[in-house]
Amino acid sequence: MIFKTLGLGALQVEVARRALLRVARGPVLGLAGLAAVAALAAGARGQRRVARVGLETANVTCSPIPLPSFTAYWPVALPIRSLPIRSLTFDTTIALVAASATDSESRRVEGKLARTALLGNGLYATGHHEDALSMREAELAMCRRRGGPEESILIAQSNLAISYAKLGRIESALRLRQDVYSGFSKLKGEKHSRSLQAANNYAASLLALKRFEEVESLMRETIPVARRVFGESHEIMLWMRWTYARALYRDDGATLSDLREAVTTLEDTKRITRRVFGSAHPLTTRIKKALRAALRRLHARETPPAPSESG
Repeated sequence: MIFKTLGLGALQVEVARRALLRVARGPVLGLAGLAAVAALAAGARGQRRVARVGLETANVTCSPIPLPSFTAYWPVALPIRSLPIRSLTFDTTIALVAASATDSESRRVEGKLARTALLGNGLYATGHHEDALSMREAELAMCRRRGGPEESILIAQSNLAISYAKLGRIESALRLRQDVYSGFSKLKGEKHSRSLQAANNYAASLLALKRFEEVESLMRETIPVARRVFGESHEIMLWMRWTYARALYRDDGATLSDLREAVTTLEDTKRITRRVFGSAHPLTTRIKKALRAALRRLHARETPPAPSESG
């Protein structure tokens, strides 16, 4: 059997076996099986966040049928980080996904699209960024070709923009993220979490291109909306404030007031993020780094230059 030839342990075999059994029961559960396999690969690399959203990844494809909760099929007593999964490599994951691809003819297109999305995310998570880009381009093309829901197309565009940005194609990422932000704002409204997240992603691309004034303008428009909708402690709100502060202090034309605002914003955001997510959270770490940089810029501006020596 394929599992024995892949060097999988007993627990890995059991979870993978259950995933494949669910595939055999129908196309929708087949997507759940594929998501479980993707989560196994994430668990193998200690990527808990990727593993947790295994089913969400499948659920945001063009398939209109909601998928069941992933937690119902994972050994609840064993957190993902404690699973003894070490020999499950990316190639193993591809083999398992291929073995799982048994969608019925009536759902063939949806199954192909779901597999493309899952493989694209798996390739990205494992550092195969050029291949991930190809898969995500294919995913978007399929979504458009079959007239998928607008939200699914926007999500595919957002994923593709991530790959563009990772490969340094910032202008391409910017164009997509502008479209995604505009699309979600029209589809969901400016107060929806999708729209606000898209605004921050768009601002991140503007920031990468050093278009600081546009970042500041966009964030000044959307941060108050996020504050009213989510409150100060929501993760989207915290990411947006981090983005805004970086635009303030990185701008060579920043005033002393701008630099002080950046420091104040980062100090407040660090305090909230550490309280909500802890000191080891990636966002907390990034905010600390940004705060150190902002303080250096502020101190350099506040410190008067040493008097020049006269001959």
